[in-house]
Order: sequence, then C-alpha cells, then structure tokens
Amino acid sequence: MKYKQKSLNVNMLLNFFKTIFTTVFPLITFKYVTAVLGKEGIGAINFSNSIIQYFSIFAALGISTYAIRECAKVRNNNEKISLLSSELFSINIISTFISYSILFFIVLCVPVLSTNRILILILSISIICTTLGTEWINIVYEDFLYITIRTIFFQIFTFVLVILFVKNQTDIFKYAFISSFSSFIINFLNYMYVKKYVNLKLVFNKNMLRHLKPIFTIFAMNIAISIYVTSDITILGFLRGETEVGLYTVSSKIYSCIKTILASVISVTIPRFAYIIDSNKEEYLVQLKSIFSIILLFGIPIVVGIILLPDFFITLISNNDYLESKVALCILSFAILPTLLSTIINNNILLPQRKESKILFSTLIGGFINIVLNLILIPKYGFNAAAFTTLIAEWCVFFIAIFQSRAMLINLPRYKLVIDLLKTLIGVIGIVVLYFLYFSLIKKKFVTIIIYVLLCIIVYFMIEVLLKHSELMSLTKKRKS
Repeated sequence: MKYKQKSLNVNMLLNFFKTIFTTVFPLITFKYVTAVLGKEGIGAINFSNSIIQYFSIFAALGISTYAIRECAKVRNNNEKISLLSSELFSINIISTFISYSILFFIVLCVPVLSTNRILILILSISIICTTLGTEWINIVYEDFLYITIRTIFFQIFTFVLVILFVKNQTDIFKYAFISSFSSFIINFLNYMYVKKYVNLKLVFNKNMLRHLKPIFTIFAMNIAISIYVTSDITILGFLRGETEVGLYTVSSKIYSCIKTILASVISVTIPRFAYIIDSNKEEYLVQLKSIFSIILLFGIPIVVGIILLPDFFITLISNNDYLESKVALCILSFAILPTLLSTIINNNILLPQRKESKILFSTLIGGFINIVLNLILIPKYGFNAAAFTTLIAEWCVFFIAIFQSRAMLINLPRYKLVIDLLKTLIGVIGIVVLYFLYFSLIKKKFVTIIIYVLLCIIVYFMIEVLLKHSELMSLTKKRKS
C-alpha cells in the first residue's frame, strides 16, 4: 500500500487526545475499583501485573521499537514491508511461546505466588494479545486516527463492563477477566485491520537471523527499563505486603499516567525523525528543540501542580484511605521531567542513529541503582523509599543520556531553548502566586480546587502568550496558514 505522509501536528494531536482518554478512563475505573476491591484486592492485582510485566517484555523483545524504525524506511514498498513485518511477527510468536512456558513453570513452582496463581494466569492473556495486535504496523503508517477511535471505543466498553459486573471484593477475578477479555478483542481486531497495509503471515527463513542482534539489544534495554519501573512494586510486595503495594500504586499510577500523556507527543515523532536525521539536519535540530520546549512547557507546571495539590490528585483517582501515599507522590513528581527528557534523547537522538547499545547502558545503570536502593531502603522506609529510588534512578539515566548525546545536543539552538524555559518558569511562578492568594481567601474543597486548576490553566497560558513562547506562537502561525 502506497504511504501518504500525514501531518505530524495532526498525529501529535490525535495521539495526545487518545493518550489523555486512555489515561482518564482507566483512572475513573481505578477509582471505582480501589473503592470496591480495597487495598488488598488492588494490591493483589498490581502485584500480579508486576510479575506479568516481566514476561510481557520477554515476549515482546525489542520488536516494536525495532520494527517502527526499520519498517518506516520501506513502507512504500509493499513486498519488502510485508516480508519484513512477517519475519518480525514470526519472531514475536516464538518469543511469546517461550515466555508463556517459563511463566507457567514459575507460577506452578514458586510457593509465594500460589495465592495469586489464578489471577496471574488470567491477566497473562494480555501477553499473547499484545503480540497479536501488531500495533507497530499502525504506527509505521502513522495511522493514529484508527488507533484513537478504536482505543476510545474499547475504553468505554471496558468501563461499562467493570461497572456492571464488579460489585464487591469477591469480584477480583471478574475484574481481571474483563481486563483480559477487552485486551483480546481490541488486539484481535487490530490484527485483522493491519492486513490492509501488509500481507502478514508466519515465515521462517535464515534472513530472520539478521534481526536478532538489534532486537535483543533493544530487548535488554526494555528489561532494564522495566526493572526500575516495576521492581519497586515487586520488591515492595515481597518485603512489605500487598497493603503497602496498594498505597504505593495510587501515587505511582498518577506518576505513570502523567508520563504517558506527555510522552505521547514524543512517540509520534519516531518514524519521521528516522528520516530527517540524515536527510535534513537543520530541520531535525529545529524539531528536536521544539519537542524539548513542548515537554518543558507542559511538564513543569504539572509537576508544580502535583506538589501543591497532592491530596487532590490522590482522592481524584481513589479515596481518603490512600492519602498516606501523598509524600510518595510528591517524590515521584520530581522524576517526571528527567524521565521525559531522557525519553526524547533516547528515542529522537540515539535510536534513529542506531545507538541502542548506549540506551541499554544507561538503562542498565538505572535498573541496577534502583534494585540495590530498593533492597536497602524498602525494608525500613516502605513505599516512600520505593518512590525515592525511582527518582534517583531516573535522574541517573537522564545525566548519562545527556553525556551520550552531547555531540548532537551541542548543536541545538540552545539560546532559544533557554529563553523558552525562562518564559515557562515565569508562568509557573504565576501559578504558585495564584495558589497562595486563592487559598488564603477560600477554603480547600473539591469544587474550589477544580476552579483553581481551571484558573491556573488560563493564567499560565495567558502569561506564555504575553511572553510570546515560541511553541505557542508557532502553533498560532500554523493555524492561520
């Protein structure tokens, strides 16, 4: 199928909208589920998911990231991309089979997992679903409209099922089944849909071997990332129990959702950046600076908002029983920016240059630091220590990424980036001043906080427009043209 280049701005908007929706709806569902299943129930769900996450990564290997980069280069040649996609899909099927074999063995043989055995097996359906879905094909063709419509529909579908069937703490298995069933349907439909782009089938040939080295490098990178993302919950579950996992889950859920929403802007650019990094260096640097500015423009005020209103964010997705986790949430908020900035460096600088080995190095260091600190600090300080170790790991990865990409970063239009940053900080000062003025006159209640948040959005963007932030000005010019 002949590829027609789509608007990058439209793709960003669609993916951003989709990500917000897929974040908000699960948060609404999560709020309902935390109230119904309780701390122990939600702790069991998330502990089981943390175990499955490791096997999901093994099943996926580094295929999605590798496929997006490589398939984007041949998407105008149907024969080449069909063969390449089929080879990668076949490798994925083999890795999924191996992953399930190991998972079943461990679940049956490890005594500490016996209480959650059935739950883990039900939730593990998501592993084969991800393999079957092959969403990386949609991304290669930048088909974000279909992805957005499909995702929104099934988010609503899942939410309705949860409300109808999950009524009390004994319905934990119903909740797990609904999650897995929805995952299966959405991925099966996508498997059928992507056949409009490629002739996807199982193939086995010697040519497949050439993909293994870069795939396993990215796979190792994904393992390291998963370690410092999920090891805190896993170790917390083993050392402190499911109640603390349940408390920590609320703060980490907010942290993860915000990261995911902001990172949606970055993920859309990967196929396009793979082209222009070699063909148009000047345009590449301009776009790279733009992404940094956009992330800082939205990321900094969100971090400040979390620090000012941790109670509000926690009760927004759960209830007052989880307010103990507000310190952990504030700690995690300081990890949002380094995580996103290192994501830009990795995905838009190192990966397009095929320097995945450097990304692997930084993530291995981050994973090692996180595990060691978790084992030392969690036994004494519990879930707050889990948040702190994540913070340290993310900053370490960020500084290493800066060093690794210094040759490219030095060419950025740094003066313009610094000016944008200063304008962003001035806008954030406005948010802080408004906070103290507003709540010195009005008592904190849910409604008054909502009004404050809306006022913050208006005041912040008014300040940025008055200061003529380059990204807002650029967006205005594009809309006029």
